[in-house]
Amino acid sequence: MFHDKGDKLYVKYTDSTDADNCLKGRLDADNYHGKGGVHVALGVLFGPFAIIGAAVSTPSPSKGNETLQMSKNKKLFSDPNYLNCYTKKAKEKNVTNTALGWGAWILFILLL
Repeated sequence: MFHDKGDKLYVKYTDSTDADNCLKGRLDADNYHGKGGVHVALGVLFGPFAIIGAAVSTPSPSKGNETLQMSKNKKLFSDPNYLNCYTKKAKEKNVTNTALGWGAWILFILLL
């Protein structure tokens, strides 16, 4: 299922359900993975250290209250394709929010 090509790891989907599960994971992370404001605040307070922390974290749908309550894909929480895509999208969202917080802090300092 996973194929290593040099320094990048590619996922080979064996059938359409794998791709569907991946899409469901990305959509759940985009819609329900929360606390964006917390990540913005962490970016303001800790800057690049918060970005590094967000980048090395491993978000999971079973850890988020909103995902547990709102997702209609609870049966996929143990599917490796779903989890891989959820984690990747949630991590991307966390890093983006943290970077926005750091950028806002830098802009504030420059305007002073």
